[in-house]
Amino acid sequence: MKKLINICILATLPFALHAKENYEALAVRNIPDSLKSGAHATFRYDNTVINVVDIENVKSVRDYAVTIFDEKGMVFSQLVESYNKASSIEDIDATLIDADGKEIQSLKQRDIQDRSTYGLSFEFNSDQRMKFFSFQYKNYPYTVVFHIEKKLKSTFLIPSWRARVSTISSVENAQLTITHPDDLPTRYKEYEMPANLIKKETKDSKGSTTNSWQISNLAAYKEQPNSQAGNFDAPTVALSPSKFRLYEHEGDLNSWQTMGAFFYQLNDGRDELPEDKKALVKSMVADEPTVYGKVQKLYAYMQQSTRYVADEYGISGWQTFEAKDVCRTGYGDCKGLVNYLKALLKAADITAYTTLVYGGAEDIDRLDRTFPDNNFNHVILCVPQQKDTIWVECTSQLCPAGYLSDFTSDRDVLITTEHGGWLAHTPAYYENVNYVNRKAVMNFDPANTNNQVVYLTNVYSGPMQDPTSNFVKTKSAKEVSEMVNKKFSFPSYAVKTYHYDHQLNDNHIPSLNESIEADVNGIINSTQKRTFINMAWMRNPMEDLYQLSPRTLPIVLNESYAITDSIEVTIPAGATIENMPTDIETKLPFALYKVHFNFKDDKITMVRTFKQIKGVYEANLYEAYQKLYKDIASEKNKLNVVILNKAS
Repeated sequence: MKKLINICILATLPFALHAKENYEALAVRNIPDSLKSGAHATFRYDNTVINVVDIENVKSVRDYAVTIFDEKGMVFSQLVESYNKASSIEDIDATLIDADGKEIQSLKQRDIQDRSTYGLSFEFNSDQRMKFFSFQYKNYPYTVVFHIEKKLKSTFLIPSWRARVSTISSVENAQLTITHPDDLPTRYKEYEMPANLIKKETKDSKGSTTNSWQISNLAAYKEQPNSQAGNFDAPTVALSPSKFRLYEHEGDLNSWQTMGAFFYQLNDGRDELPEDKKALVKSMVADEPTVYGKVQKLYAYMQQSTRYVADEYGISGWQTFEAKDVCRTGYGDCKGLVNYLKALLKAADITAYTTLVYGGAEDIDRLDRTFPDNNFNHVILCVPQQKDTIWVECTSQLCPAGYLSDFTSDRDVLITTEHGGWLAHTPAYYENVNYVNRKAVMNFDPANTNNQVVYLTNVYSGPMQDPTSNFVKTKSAKEVSEMVNKKFSFPSYAVKTYHYDHQLNDNHIPSLNESIEADVNGIINSTQKRTFINMAWMRNPMEDLYQLSPRTLPIVLNESYAITDSIEVTIPAGATIENMPTDIETKLPFALYKVHFNFKDDKITMVRTFKQIKGVYEANLYEAYQKLYKDIASEKNKLNVVILNKAS
């Protein structure tokens, strides 16, 4: 049934849209030029109304209209809504409007696709479904109007709200309104709010409170690479309940301590193993003198005997598999595998705790210590020790115990214990362990300048070893050979032999030793009188942060690392060097860059070192960053050693 536009929406429009003919208010001509600039779509209005009826009944209504200018904005014309056992979609309505505000087409319920998400991930058992609809209209510009009503069966599931402004979309008007009983308050925290925010709070005689946030005229912004400090790049209101009931399990989100207590109690008692497995564990670790040795042995055993498969059906999205079931079937999701290793360690008299984390290489700041919230998508294991805590990524078939990849390292996490939740920070890997050391050795053969034999001995450590190490461990010999013959930036080369050796240091940091012999072309050029040796064939160690618009946001570097390249060239005895490049040294707040040349005993040596220092840096350092990047990129024409050829 066609919906009249919500009264909350009317307040944000220049005039009311009470009936079909009044869609003229959404004509493209009414959009301010400032909101069209740089945008592929404009949200004319986007209003969400949330009503917390009780602890197991939350109603949400979203009404929005978005004008699509071109194909890049078409993504916003598609409706995708998910639901499951704990939520339902009560109604969907949609209308397609032309550039002049005239209705073209309305949604027919039979056109809505309803599908399971099975097969879209590693889930083998999930109640997650989604409804999808698109008008598939391409006569730009046009506007789509959507109305979605949802019901949530727990306050735990109240979603946060975000204005839809981005590098490709602008927002004319947006509003969030939430009403809750005073004895069941919904907590909130604001992020990145604009100066023109209109915020209100009202109370009624029935014991309810209504909060609203209204924003307007947010232009699409220019992309500025590596500029997001924190998790929010648009106005956001994070919402979190004080109390909740989830599938008959009650909890409290007023503190991290109470949240951790809920998850601990939800999974308490599910870490029991069969007696024969307990006996096996004791025999496996009987001769291991250290806690780490026992953890690593049991972790390796679990890696070899299990695989990752997710169960997200109902409460299983939060409650783990029982350890005895993982033991029997050989599979589990992140919760199940963590709980299984926790049970194995328990049998070895080692205490460990399930730890909640938001995983993702770019999501290191997802947890806000000042705002307890269910903002997690993954679990890892914490084995507390007096000196160094042992962290374990249980879904990995490759990581050693005590090492976390960039998916979960260097971020705040919530450890769940019998005493409640405790915040901690996972290890950060700085340039002393996160590095690449490459060494190339070549004996220059004047008789064969087109082809030189180069010996490479390279060491990759910490997160910088992960991509190559994982590739070598998981791919076929043919695929590894193809990779080795493509990874280096020589003008042309063919690998003759290669070898990889995986190592683990005393601090449980993995490294990879790489040994390669290759025939290389293009790094030696000769004339009748001179020979030019290219000493700068390596790739630029910096990331290009090029942007067209002026830099106004900070530079955010989330990783510290070091890359050192040593090149040693032995030249014929008695040869004369006509030109040796001068040394270079640049020190900046975010980086150190050095190039040093030396000539001794007929050996030319160049050592190039680059270190990046993680941090958030002022926008005025952007020019210095890009200048250094360009200087390094241009060195291929400058770092040439010139040798005078002997007269024949």
